[in-house]
Amino acid sequence: MLLFCAAPSAAQSGEPRLAVQLLDNGNFAESLSSEAEGRVPWWRVDLGSDQVRREEGVFWLGTQGAYGARQPVAAYAPLAAGLCISGRLRGPGELRLHEGGGHTAILRFQGGDEADGRRFEFTLEELASAPEALYARGFELSGDLQAFAAPQPRFVLEIASASEEEPAFWTDLECLVPLPCPDEAALRVEVIEILDEIFTLWREHVIDPETGFASCVHDVYTAGRLFTRDGLLGPVHSLLLEAVTVHNEPAWRALLDRFLESWFARCFHPQTSLPRNWDTEQGTARDQRPVELHQTLEFLSDLADHGPELWRAEAARRLRLIGERVLQAGALPDGQVAPAYTPASGAPSVGFSQLRRFDVPAPLAVLGALDGDARYRDLAREAVSEFEYTWLWPGTWESIDPGFDDDFGHYAERALVMSRAWPLEDSFRRIVRGGYDFYAPLWRDALRFGGNIAADQIRAWRIFRGLAELEPELLGEVERLLRSAARVHFKGEQYGNGAWGDVTVFDFDPRAGLQVGDLPGMPQNLLQGLASNYSTGFALRDGETRAMFCAVMRSSRENYRAPHGYLVTRGPRQGANPAGGSLRFAAPLVDMLVQLSPAAKK
Repeated sequence: MLLFCAAPSAAQSGEPRLAVQLLDNGNFAESLSSEAEGRVPWWRVDLGSDQVRREEGVFWLGTQGAYGARQPVAAYAPLAAGLCISGRLRGPGELRLHEGGGHTAILRFQGGDEADGRRFEFTLEELASAPEALYARGFELSGDLQAFAAPQPRFVLEIASASEEEPAFWTDLECLVPLPCPDEAALRVEVIEILDEIFTLWREHVIDPETGFASCVHDVYTAGRLFTRDGLLGPVHSLLLEAVTVHNEPAWRALLDRFLESWFARCFHPQTSLPRNWDTEQGTARDQRPVELHQTLEFLSDLADHGPELWRAEAARRLRLIGERVLQAGALPDGQVAPAYTPASGAPSVGFSQLRRFDVPAPLAVLGALDGDARYRDLAREAVSEFEYTWLWPGTWESIDPGFDDDFGHYAERALVMSRAWPLEDSFRRIVRGGYDFYAPLWRDALRFGGNIAADQIRAWRIFRGLAELEPELLGEVERLLRSAARVHFKGEQYGNGAWGDVTVFDFDPRAGLQVGDLPGMPQNLLQGLASNYSTGFALRDGETRAMFCAVMRSSRENYRAPHGYLVTRGPRQGANPAGGSLRFAAPLVDMLVQLSPAAKK
């Protein structure tokens, strides 16, 4: 349903809005699960699944006395007053709507006595501005009604009975939430504007004008230098490469060219050809410090494939030199391939996390496929065979992570790369499909029943989508899972002040402060997941995904912007405030820019 702005606001005046139905399982018809006994999908209920009953094909949720049910609903603050709630009720009902600022509106009304109950509907604007219209429709109102003229998300919808003795039964509940929904062309312009702002700040405060390296970290409030960094390949350079590929902005291209010139001249050892870091203060190479190869291999592969023509041949040459070095020294006695090497000696580093075991075989498998060189396939096959022999996927629906986000998110992602490169090699596909078969049903229940949902599960979104491209019979199930995942993250990662954050969701609520590596500010993962879902040929490339992305993007710009960049934390801290949020914001914006490019639409 498309609505149109009637008055200027923080949302852009005159642009379309999309009313997104964000109350899940409002008809209570979703199947229950013996693995989540007593739980009702998407709801927190006081008495459990016994509250759900079926009559003549219609499911109702019963409430009585102190026993009710509740579900959170996210919204975009500038448009939140347009939220519309509707449903059907039998018996005396009480609906409480809690907003993020601590205010509550209470509506009581008598449902119908007939079998199909009585339909009701109201908007938040009516609560604050036209309560007489609600009184005329039979509502009794109480609470902080005026607060809902400009309410603060996130909301919690709570349903109960208005009587201690008589139950109330609810069904067909909906919550239409207006979100900004510019068309693709307008969204692309907005994304480019923010990226240009971030890359300009990067050029002014971070990039060394002589070498092109990102030589320091600066403070978003003072612009002062917090500490110096080595010259090396970093995430910003991968972002610049992908951004320039789909939008050849001269200033962005100049940043990329300046870096590549210095990187190729300074950051590869002349004898071993291995990458190395550069001490930007001393102007010397760090030849004795081990460097992980994965990022370098992926970047060189992308640069050789679709980078600026000026750099493609050199990237391909460097890639093959490193590949030969790995073939000579990288295979370890247990079949694994070392992910890191000392530039001066070429010696592999053996002290590494097991999550890195496929980091080098995956990009080299791609190189082998391009060159028709089976040595790289065999190297990857050996690494995979050792893994297949010993590995079991861990997790339950209640505690699906870290098995799902970390183990599956790393191993299956790399195995998917290998499988795309060598589609006839069954061992690569078996890792991806085996992980999918184990985690898909667990994930479905974790999403529906309030399990542990880590912010970085979006790695698995990309893996599921990639597997569906290889096995199209999975596409329908994958699209349903990713739709549910997007809604859980969108609703569960919003804080009470209306901002979204990169935070674990548990029991449908954000859980900040967990020792799981969350950075609870800028919601990079949520935005990247939505951008990934917006892929061509995917059912989720629709207005709902685009509207969610736009709402989170604009909210993040409003909540995390500082004078010289973007915060990585939820708010300013005493002392230093590094500009880490700028890079975390740019990454999903580049992903969406790629999706919105003419080439992606073909």
